[in-house]
Amino acid sequence: MIARDFGGNPLPAPSTPRPDTWDNNRITFTWVGHATVLINFYGVRILTDPVFVECVGVDAGVMTLGPKRHIAAALRFNQLPPVDLVLLSHAHINHLDLPTLSRFAPARRSSRRMIPRRF
Repeated sequence: MIARDFGGNPLPAPSTPRPDTWDNNRITFTWVGHATVLINFYGVRILTDPVFVECVGVDAGVMTLGPKRHIAAALRFNQLPPVDLVLLSHAHINHLDLPTLSRFAPARRSSRRMIPRRF
């Protein structure tokens, strides 16, 4: 879909993860949506390509031009546990969501970011 103003709401996520119940002595992960995965690597929380908006793209004032989310994120941003590392795989618009990334600062300033060299 080109803009969020066209089409219906995203479908609900197939399940709601409970990262607050994860054992820090294990490796646990869950799909959050699209390329967003929350990983617990023995107590280190890693979030890949975080996108928590309905539509990513260019803000055109009255709408956002870009791909629309077809399935709702399995977690809302405020449901995330403290994140130790944000991993960005590449700079495509649906993996590099600046509004979501800006939510990590300043409240979650302790999160580290890992990005490819040519970002």
